[in-house]
Amino acid sequence: VPASTPPLGLAYIASYLEKHGYSPKIIDAISEGGGKQTKKKEAILYGLSDKEIRKKIKEFKPDIVGISCMYTAYAGDAHRIAKLVKEYSKNIPVVFGGAHACIFPELTLKDENVDVVVLGEGELVFLNLVKRLNKKSFLKTLGIIYKNGNKVIKNKPQEFIKDLDAIPFPAWHLLPMQTYIEKSDASYAMRKPGMVMISSRGCPGRCIYCSIHA
Repeated sequence: VPASTPPLGLAYIASYLEKHGYSPKIIDAISEGGGKQTKKKEAILYGLSDKEIRKKIKEFKPDIVGISCMYTAYAGDAHRIAKLVKEYSKNIPVVFGGAHACIFPELTLKDENVDVVVLGEGELVFLNLVKRLNKKSFLKTLGIIYKNGNKVIKNKPQEFIKDLDAIPFPAWHLLPMQTYIEKSDASYAMRKPGMVMISSRGCPGRCIYCSIHA
């Protein structure tokens, strides 16, 4: 059963956008679904149904949508969400981020519903994508690989954020915090309730079985 865990990557990006005057929204489909299961062909989906996600998209009317795809095992779910966005409006840019998308950007972009893949840290890169929405061109945005017609273009990398204190704390207020507290499976915790946090970034290891260093 999927754990109910705050999507910290999205929460940091959201807080960074708010710092610069934008109004983001986060959908944590697993946690907001309250453990509900939906049968879909031979699969069972956990969390919000496609119908409920469509409703949230329609209510918020986003200008751009970012989808976190951390694990290859969940890539199908991420691409399904991208399809739901494009069914609502083909004019909304769909941006993928996370470990899976970073390691397989060309494969990710084979999906007609995905426009951009962010390579590496997302805060500054996604902010720059948002700033360029009105220009309708991501040509000068560092740290992305994207489609321009039938061409796939890989821009120069964005430097790592050196001063992590420039990033606000995660946008906890955009997440269903009570759900995380009530359904925490942190068996390692000395006492409950508990909450996750990140104290540094990156990993010094080069383990052959792990993709994160890539």
